[in-house]
Amino acid sequence: MWVSSARPVPLDDYQAMLFARDEIQRLIAIASLPTARLLDALVSPDDSVFLAGTTADDDGVFQGHGHGWWWRRLPKRLEMGGCSGV
Repeated sequence: MWVSSARPVPLDDYQAMLFARDEIQRLIAIASLPTARLLDALVSPDDSVFLAGTTADDDGVFQGHGHGWWWRRLPKRLEMGGCSGV
């Protein structure tokens, strides 16, 4: 997972990751209970890596963009240049 590497993560790429995680969560929410449990188990290791490669977003950079906990995290090395605003 790019977020866990030492390379800076471009803001646009990071935001795309957050939207993708939203879609995964949407699928979990509409899945049957057995399928939701399976999807949770499949996503959990990646969520752990994501948590390890990010820090709390105390400044609310993505405030209002999404509701999942992942929207309140920032990569430890975020590349802000070249973005069109969040």
